[in-house]
Amino acid sequence: MGGSITWVRSATSGGAGTTVTSPDSPGVGTWYYRPQYTPTGAGCNLADGTETTVNVNAQPVAPGLTKNPDVAAVVAGTTLTATTTSGSGGAGTIEDQYRYSLDNGATWSVWDATVSSFAAVVGVNKIQSRRTATGPGCVESSYNEVSWTVNPAAHLWNGSISTDWQTAGNWTPSSVPTSTDDVIIPNGTPRYPLVVGLGQCKNLGIQNLANLVIGPTGQLTVHGTLANSAGVNGLTVQSTSAGTGSLLHNTDNIPGTIQRYVFGGLKHLTVSIPVTQAANPTLSVFQGKPVYQLTYPIHSWLYLGANPATPLTVDQGYMIYHNSTSPSTFIFQGPMNNGTFLPKAIADDCFQIIPNPYPSAIDWDAPTGWTKTNLLSPIWVWNPNFRNYATYNEGVGVLGGSRYIAVGQAFQVRSAGAGSFLDMNNNVRVHSAQPFLRSVETEQNILRILANGNDAADEIVLRFHTDASEEFDSRLDASKLYGAAGAPQMYYQLPGGYRLSINSLPDVSKLRNIPIGFEMSVSGLITMSFSGIETLETNNAIILTDLLTGNSINLRSEKEYVFNHQPSNNSLRFVLSFNSITGNDQPVDELVKVFAHGNTIHFSLPSTKEQAFNVEVFDIAGRKLAEKQLSAGNNTLTSDYKGVVLVRVVSGNKVYTNRLLLY
Repeated sequence: MGGSITWVRSATSGGAGTTVTSPDSPGVGTWYYRPQYTPTGAGCNLADGTETTVNVNAQPVAPGLTKNPDVAAVVAGTTLTATTTSGSGGAGTIEDQYRYSLDNGATWSVWDATVSSFAAVVGVNKIQSRRTATGPGCVESSYNEVSWTVNPAAHLWNGSISTDWQTAGNWTPSSVPTSTDDVIIPNGTPRYPLVVGLGQCKNLGIQNLANLVIGPTGQLTVHGTLANSAGVNGLTVQSTSAGTGSLLHNTDNIPGTIQRYVFGGLKHLTVSIPVTQAANPTLSVFQGKPVYQLTYPIHSWLYLGANPATPLTVDQGYMIYHNSTSPSTFIFQGPMNNGTFLPKAIADDCFQIIPNPYPSAIDWDAPTGWTKTNLLSPIWVWNPNFRNYATYNEGVGVLGGSRYIAVGQAFQVRSAGAGSFLDMNNNVRVHSAQPFLRSVETEQNILRILANGNDAADEIVLRFHTDASEEFDSRLDASKLYGAAGAPQMYYQLPGGYRLSINSLPDVSKLRNIPIGFEMSVSGLITMSFSGIETLETNNAIILTDLLTGNSINLRSEKEYVFNHQPSNNSLRFVLSFNSITGNDQPVDELVKVFAHGNTIHFSLPSTKEQAFNVEVFDIAGRKLAEKQLSAGNNTLTSDYKGVVLVRVVSGNKVYTNRLLLY
């Protein structure tokens, strides 16, 4: 007779139980084991052996730990401890124990039945817990552990009062950081910081899962090193209708989020992408708005299509059409630019659109930080409010043109010939609260002429500067860059046809005639307004003459001139004249008669107390054709010029003008 032996485990003595194999792993409790013989012969019964009792004790589980303070990082000297929950399991003599380390676990304090409190030292500090038990089969529990990163003595954000960076109680120690203070933003605080005014620090560390927001009116300067372990969501430069935040930092490849708010309305804007190329930007960042790229040598804009996956490069600016009456906020995420930035190459004698690559405004007039090689001095920025280009050069702007280029904005420069080059570094960055355009400083010796019509405008500036010349000045003048179709286009025209929006001349007291061109592709009523006359350091009379109508106004007494425009009008319609007449101009006695026959101008001049008349003749470009002193009576003046001329007769403080045709 043969058979086999198996083992049966049962929760009760003599119970049916479960067949098990060796080794067996029963749960906690009391168990009964017995061998069982199963014969193979016919008619034989099962036979149980002697039963053995086994008590299985629960293995010890270490006490729970909650660190205090419950943050990822602290500064040296902070008191560290932990609160506990009781361990479990084990048998016999049971004890919960604790220890700590000041050097990331290289050495430990002795195990103790109570949790110690200790002063943090720089590095990684830890607390561990365990449970020991002496009962049969019991082993020491595994460890629970909590840790802190301990930084050198610094300002640690605690967020106990509010989100305000400038509130002392939000920091440990309780004071607002200065330019010499290191700052740590740990995770786990009740609130995270928001910079709403001016904030600064030396080194700044943003820990994983923490975040820092620079609000739309906030300006943060990090004078030392910036570290952001929380990724693009850990550092945000906000932009709203109230403005756009600003960050000055000095560390490469810091991840962040930069916003650019755009007011609602149908308009074109020039924009930049203020992150590095590693962000791999595409058309999608502009949320479906049409995007255009500048082409040259012809100054035109190429539509880049509607595929949101079309890649963009950050070394150039773009023009977008904001095709919504609702505002937009563009979001740029990735490594932020720092240090030297090289824009796209500038072709000879062409314009190029340059991005502001930084999370702050930049200053075109910064004394250091720019490398400008063979470039004209001005910059041009599209101003959607006037559908024209705002221009800035050497302290003077037109249509709001400024030395400051805002976050997320692009501007244009122009090559002065072969070998043009431009780059920039951190020294060009500034904090500026202005959204896109900013006013310029107090002006002197500057005359502004603004033309409004067809819901658009253009502006030109006449500046008197000791370094200027009568010819084109690449440093002080600014070329005219034409704006949108249907908008007024106004310019000064130099001999040779060179057109300027800023014309700089050397001597405000010199008598001169300056041609002004005006164009618009549609008909309409135009209002010219004049400002800055009081800043001119001269008593000369300033006369605007409309060569089409023959009308003249003295800008010292009249601040506006309204005229009807037709696209077919001669573009060189106006002459701005500086002459020696002081006070208000008064017409010469109505007995003055001037007319032309052929190429001869005839004068009939009355007797006056001055007994002398100064006669000047100009063509429609403002060039002086003739000048002669005449006495009272009948006089003639012959010219070889054929075409429309402006004749001006001056006697004392009185002036007479007329438009004649010579043939």
